[in-house]
Amino acid sequence: MLRSQPVADRKDDAARRIGEGAAWIVVSLQRAENAALGAWLSEHRKARTQSIIDRLRQAKHTGEIEEHVDEAALGDCCATMLHGLSVQARDGVGADRLNAMVDAFLAAFDLMTTKRRRRDRASVRNSIRR
Repeated sequence: MLRSQPVADRKDDAARRIGEGAAWIVVSLQRAENAALGAWLSEHRKARTQSIIDRLRQAKHTGEIEEHVDEAALGDCCATMLHGLSVQARDGVGADRLNAMVDAFLAAFDLMTTKRRRRDRASVRNSIRR
């Protein structure tokens, strides 16, 4: 059936099935029989997040990043980006878009961590949108 459809329709159909598959995985991890796997994945994500926070704390201590940086908030943000990036890649987002996401994130990271005049959060958000 897919072969008789135009290429664009086949891609849309494939994307829909991938999305449904990702949703199924999320739901299936919540089932009792998969609780151990869900817990393992959760602990893995928490450990990754904590290792990022620990590294940012070390960077703050050695002067690599500014004293005003909230390393826990920034670490959570970094982990969210990494986890989201892996989901986007798994869902078939192209390398150009993934690289653009990383570039945007790193620009925001630099705004938050480099020596600069203090900015309020709204001005940082506005800088990122440009």
